[in-house]
Order: sequence, then structure tokens, then C-alpha cells
Amino acid sequence: MLLLFRVALVVLLVTLAQAESAHHRRRHVDTNASTTHGHHTCSSFIAFKLAETGSTWFASLLKGTPAYWLKEEMYTGKDKNVPDLIKRREIGKVLNCEAHPSSAVNGLTINPKNNPDVDWGAIIDDAPHSAIVKWSRSNVVKTVMSMVRKNLGVCGSKNNIRGSTNVDCINEKKKFDVKQVMHYFVAISSYTSALDKAFDQARQHHTDRSIVIYYEGMQEHEEREMGRLATMLGRSTFSTPKSNVIKKTSDDLRDVIINYEEVLDFLVSLKVPVDYNCPIVDMFTTTAFKIFVGCNYDKLTSYLAAKQNTAFKGNAGADKSGNAGAAKSGNAGADKSGNAGAAKSGNAGADKSGNAGAAKSGNAGADKSGNAGAAKSGNAGADKSGNAGAAKSGNAPGWGVLRYNSTASHNT
Repeated sequence: MLLLFRVALVVLLVTLAQAESAHHRRRHVDTNASTTHGHHTCSSFIAFKLAETGSTWFASLLKGTPAYWLKEEMYTGKDKNVPDLIKRREIGKVLNCEAHPSSAVNGLTINPKNNPDVDWGAIIDDAPHSAIVKWSRSNVVKTVMSMVRKNLGVCGSKNNIRGSTNVDCINEKKKFDVKQVMHYFVAISSYTSALDKAFDQARQHHTDRSIVIYYEGMQEHEEREMGRLATMLGRSTFSTPKSNVIKKTSDDLRDVIINYEEVLDFLVSLKVPVDYNCPIVDMFTTTAFKIFVGCNYDKLTSYLAAKQNTAFKGNAGADKSGNAGAAKSGNAGADKSGNAGAAKSGNAGADKSGNAGAAKSGNAGADKSGNAGAAKSGNAGADKSGNAGAAKSGNAPGWGVLRYNSTASHNT
């Protein structure tokens, strides 16, 4: 019995060792491997991308090539309730050329922002012959400006403009609200960080099957960049099909932003640390097809979020002690004792300690207790406890403390 047990144990160990060896070979398969269906060989790819980065242009070129079959925008934000196991299975079908076996290339584009919990490394390990693509618009500032224009209703807020539609709208100039610029900047920086992490996770065991295609590089030489992908997929050439997707925003932002200098001043005032390697002012002003690499988007996101909280938190409301906070427009601030002073225009500006400066117009009059009384202009209103209320008529922009910092310099 003991002998039989030992024999069985040896057989089990050998079987486990063989299984592990096979798994190792599968994970580190020859990078030129592909999937065979019938009488032809199929290649596949997964392309990570973000919105407002020109990815529809990229997808239109792929879909316009007869040899390629593409599942565009797989699992959007509307699919957030789809279990990850199902996502993994369906993505696997595309990457193993089961989605459209008759095509020489099967591929998909997907936004990792909408799929935060997917294990991209496991998906690629199950389809190690697949190419891993990152479509990237390296100039995140221009992505932000595209998002703002869309939100302002340019071209009917359409995601994409086709050649068959009226394209006069792409030249429409709009005034940008820097608060909105900041909102989208924080979001896009965060999304770009997620994009980089998904790409890195997917390629961790297959770096030689990965490729980055930059929007700016495509602008400079479309056929060259698409040819790089074709080569990785084992296609000898790439004949560029015609795309009817039209660029919505000029490369020179002066053409589309009425208050260009104001937005530029705001970006300068953010003073992003140089060691983040994120030259946001250069990104804003460049009109060339310049590629920006190496930005630390984790640090940039945290930095911008902190700046946003500091610069735009100023909605008028009393704190726990009953003292008024800054108004939405940056109006009357009260010091700790609740004393408020009105500015010349009726808008009170607080110094670092929170004490308001007195106005020449004398709108804020103090009572015997030293608390601010209501001004005739209505700018500084007092509550029963004598604490200053916020004015409705305020003019100061909430980000003034950033924009008008005289020590600000261009981060290039």
C-alpha cells in the first residue's frame, strides 16, 4: 500500500509540473504566434483609448480596411453593470479571433475609464498572440479644451464631425470659463493615469507585443503610424483608407477661444512643478504636432485637485462657528471675530488671516460691538450674530488669487 501511495504521489507531482510548464509556455509564447482558423491565420489586438482624443479617426481607418474587423467602443459607461467575468469572456472572443473568424485581423477599442476593475493582464495572458495598443493624445491640455468646447455646445455637442455634415461650426469661437477648464483638467488627468495603468498591466508579460500610437504622430504621418501597427500584426503593408472624420478644434487655440489670454494666464498661475514633466503651458500654446511624453499623471491629478479645492471652493456659506465663508464670486470674507469690510466696488477682499480690508465707500459700517452692519449697496449683510453674509453682486473671479500671482512663470 505504501508503495502504491508513493507511485501515485510521483505521478501527481509529474502531472502538476507538466501543467505548470505548459502554463508558462502559454504566458511567454513566441511573439510571432497567431491563431489559425480554417485555411488562414488571424491576428488580433486590443486598443486602449480615451474620449476626445481622436480615437474615432483611428477606428474609422481600421474599419475602412477590408482585412480588419473592429469592435469599436467595447463596454462603454452604459455597461458598468456587466460582470467582469463576462467582459473577460467576450473580449477574449475578439482577441482569439472567434468574433469574426473570416477576417485576417480582429480587434477592439475600449476605454479603461469605463472598466476600472478589469484584470487586463489576465485577459492578455489568455490571448498572448494579441497586440496591445495604446492610442494616446499626448497633449492633455488640448483634450481638455476639446471637452470644454463640446460642453459649450460647439457643433451641437457632437462627439464626432463627419464630412457629410455642415462643418462651419468647427470655426465657432467661445469664451471659456476657467472653472470649467479646471474641472475637466482634473478629470482628464485622472483618466490619462487610468489609461497608462491599464496599458502597463496588459503588457507586463508581453512588452514586445505592445505599441503606442500618438494622435500627434498620426497628424504628422498617418500612413507611417498605421503601418507600424500593421507590421506588428503581421501585415506587410497598410493601405490607408479614406476617413470622413473631421477635426473639430484648430491646432491654434487662438482660433477658437475668445479669452485666450485669460485661459493662458490661468494655466500659468497653476505653476505645475517642473519635476512632474507636464509642461501644460507649452501644451496650450503649441500649434505643432508635438508629442509630450513622461508626464506623471498621478502627481498632476493630485496637484490639480488640491488647486481646484483651494481656488474654487468659495461658495458662500457659514462655517461651524457661524462666520461667513467666501461668496461664489469671491465676495465678502469675514475675519474670526466676524468683522467684515467692503471693497471699493462693494466686494470685500480678505487677506491671508481672513480679515477683510475696509472700503473707501464705507459700505460696511461697524456697530458698537464691532460687527459689520449691512451696507446700502447690499454687499455685506449681517446676520443676527453680527457675522458677515456674502454679497450677491460680487465681481471677483474665484481663481483671482491664482491668476494674479506676480511671481508666476510659464512652465515649459
